[in-house]
Amino acid sequence: MTSRKLNPFHNSMRVAAGIFLVTSTAQLSAQFHLAASRAHFSSVAKKTIDLVDGSNAVTFEKNYRVPVHSDTPISPVIANRIHGTETASSALIAGNALMVTRSDEGAAVDSTSQVPDIGSWVNAVIATLPTVTQNGQVWARGSVTIPAYNAAGNYDFSTTIVLDSPYVNLHCEPGVILTYTGSGDAIRILPHAQIAGSAATQPNQGPSVDNCSIYNTSASAISGIHAGDISKIHLTNVAVNNFNGTPTSSAYWFDNTVSFTEGLALVDITSSNNSIAMRFTNTVGTAFSNSFGYTSIRGFRAGIRTNQIGFSVEEGTFLYHSYIDGILETSDASGTVMSVSGTGKVGGNQGDDVLFLRAECVNGSGSCTGATLLKLGAATQFVANGFMNALGVTMKTSIAPGAVFHWQGTTQLNNTDNRSEWASDGSIHLVWNTNTRALLSPSNLRVDGSTYVLGWSTNPTANPNFLGLSPCGGGIMKLCLGNGTYADSSAPLKAGQIAASQFIGSSLVPTVVPGPGAGSFPTAVSLTPGSTNVSGTVLFTTGASPVAVSAAVTVLFATPLAQAPNVCIPTAQNAATGTALNNLIISSPATTGFVIFSGFVALTASTTYQLGYACF
Repeated sequence: MTSRKLNPFHNSMRVAAGIFLVTSTAQLSAQFHLAASRAHFSSVAKKTIDLVDGSNAVTFEKNYRVPVHSDTPISPVIANRIHGTETASSALIAGNALMVTRSDEGAAVDSTSQVPDIGSWVNAVIATLPTVTQNGQVWARGSVTIPAYNAAGNYDFSTTIVLDSPYVNLHCEPGVILTYTGSGDAIRILPHAQIAGSAATQPNQGPSVDNCSIYNTSASAISGIHAGDISKIHLTNVAVNNFNGTPTSSAYWFDNTVSFTEGLALVDITSSNNSIAMRFTNTVGTAFSNSFGYTSIRGFRAGIRTNQIGFSVEEGTFLYHSYIDGILETSDASGTVMSVSGTGKVGGNQGDDVLFLRAECVNGSGSCTGATLLKLGAATQFVANGFMNALGVTMKTSIAPGAVFHWQGTTQLNNTDNRSEWASDGSIHLVWNTNTRALLSPSNLRVDGSTYVLGWSTNPTANPNFLGLSPCGGGIMKLCLGNGTYADSSAPLKAGQIAASQFIGSSLVPTVVPGPGAGSFPTAVSLTPGSTNVSGTVLFTTGASPVAVSAAVTVLFATPLAQAPNVCIPTAQNAATGTALNNLIISSPATTGFVIFSGFVALTASTTYQLGYACF
């Protein structure tokens, strides 16, 4: 693969005559690059430089032509302008470029040298690369290296660097800083044509960027690296900073505008102070173009400031069959570590994404409050497994009703350890802090240590379709069905057939009120202990002159029932009641209670009656 070594300075140079020795790449510690272009020659470069390779000397004369293996021009590669006498100790002919190492570090670099727009220079070099034809398509092939040309290593540029071939790599030497001043993308990765041919004969690699640090100073900039519509993009050891002019300005923007983007390989990349650290969009909006599958993100690190987002998976995107590993720090309550919006899917119906997210809300004052670990919109899907950790005072999740959320893994929020574990016996443990609160085995589900055995805890959300199960009795084994607001016995139970050894009520003791059928000033009017809305015993002693065909007593349920009983059946529990039973009538019960009437024969005065009831 051809390599282009850039030294994009003013195209005049002064170099003292010297001897240069060709050595290996491993010996090269480039301080400056010396090469010449057949298209760009300087009239002031009149010195003669000899290149010695063993016993064979090659002379650089006025035009600085270097005999190399290819006839392609060396363009555009121009040397640094330097002062003084330099003796180079090593040099390398790589492709069409001559790279030279200076031996004396004392030579001063001319600070007035003009540095061109590095975007224009990189694009020009890519245009000179050799090509390869595959399935009738012509692709540039080669590597372009941006050198650290001075102590600061800075390049300002406004021209977008375009990598439009699967066989082009961009490499920055250590210390190179690219400062973007334009209004678009600093780097755009987009093939000049959609890759054609059968899968077996298509390019099986993608373009790459490595070792570059990109900063932004423009409020209208769009992204640091905007990439898509090609597979197997590789980004390694890249840092993108300060793309935050708009809410969607991004460090890394993966965007399908025609096709899909699969097989991303992102290793040890960093985002700092960008509106969105890593963004996934489907601009063309078709089902064919929704895929960002088979992505590998390893060692991603992001600093998330006010109103910024770490990962943003947006409308019509599908991030599946993927591995995502990141450490993300928010600085206040407005930051979001991962957002899935629109109809975006992480894992989705494939359900096989693996996530390892470590997040923390922290700033100069220490741990902060309220940042969001995971935010899911109502039409999104998040089906994955792995580990999510969030440290802060009150870091939270936000999952809208309707979102499909299936998480098979460990989640830790705010220094608490809430997780699932697989035990050696094959059972699954649900752990809160350090205590196992639930255990699921092939034969049973056991829950321990909370107020309610199964269902909601202390503050449930009201929902008429929600079923709550609770022991609802101090140390007594009971099953209670809640109504969606209270885990008590207020919800109905429907079944085709119920078999039980005993039916008892669970309400408080109802109240009883005497009427004229019990006479004037009846006494001992009460319900026996244990009486409920379902069944119980009424006691009263009649007073003087009981009235026939009148209410003897009214029983009021402790709480109104959702549905009135069909019938309340009376039973005599003493002799007097047995004698009078045919003359005691319970009217049709209501949701609030029932009335016991006397018949055509008045009850006997000064007589104790004990009447049982059962309502169904």
